Amino acid sequence: MNRETVEIKSPFLKLSEAAELIQLSEGTIYRLMKQKALPGVKLGGTWRFHRESLEAWMREKCTV
Repeated sequence: MNRETVEIKSPFLKLSEAAELIQLSEGTIYRLMKQKALPGVKLGGTWRFHRESLEAWMREKCTV
């Protein structure tokens, strides 16, 4: 039987993925988290971000 690799796209992002998505440095992400200005949660010592929440946050910040 031939198995194909299935890529599962998680709705949750690691810090580096979140930084890439919203085009900010990881340091800026940490600063915003410390200020409680960015939606995220720390699980098991690592930060996780819900993709849709980050996208909504960006839309809110970018409205003119």
